[in-house]
Amino acid sequence: MEVHPDTIQILARLANDWGTAAKRDTDPLTAVVHASYARAFALALREVAEPDDVAQVLAGGSTDETAASVEARAAAVQLTQLQILVQAYPKLRPSTPITNIVPR
Repeated sequence: MEVHPDTIQILARLANDWGTAAKRDTDPLTAVVHASYARAFALALREVAEPDDVAQVLAGGSTDETAASVEARAAAVQLTQLQILVQAYPKLRPSTPITNIVPR
């Protein structure tokens, strides 16, 4: 299935925008929600478009973005915000390590 270039740009932009919002949030819970949005848009980008198509569309910008770089950045923001959340609210710490959310 071919994906319109605008769809690729929109998903990448939304992943980056929500990741930026998560970094700026002062409330840890809100930051985790926003980081999860970023990760969801990054995962959606990977699911709907081929990596070569993403690289070609995003290469028109000023960076060397790829689907993998968008996802890795979103995963890093999500992990950081989860770590901040469990530091602020230790009772929310999951029984498994939260480092298991890194991209595959």
